[in-house]
Amino acid sequence: MQGRSRGKSTTRRYFPDRCRACRYGKVRKDAAWFLARIHVEGDCWIWTGARTRAGYALYGTEYLHRLVFHRYYGFWPVTVDHLCYRPPCLNPRHMESVTLSENIRRAWVHRRLS
Repeated sequence: MQGRSRGKSTTRRYFPDRCRACRYGKVRKDAAWFLARIHVEGDCWIWTGARTRAGYALYGTEYLHRLVFHRYYGFWPVTVDHLCYRPPCLNPRHMESVTLSENIRRAWVHRRLS
């Protein structure tokens, strides 16, 4: 496999014990900062801060929905599926830990992938 450095484990990248932002002490513990960037629409908590082109909430280089999922459920998911089908939603009750193949299957079913 060319282009990939040998000797480095990719396990940490997929199953980190903590996110990069947490490891380097960049996570803000101020709840007011976080809540100021949330807009409630029905049951969804929509992130108004930085987003990816696909609409997922970002905190630095981390997907914020994964951080919220970890804080709420206590474990790092392999893949998070938004049950409300809204990528910027951060309501942990709208998230489910699923396999990558299941997440892709659900996206096809709900026509999010073409």
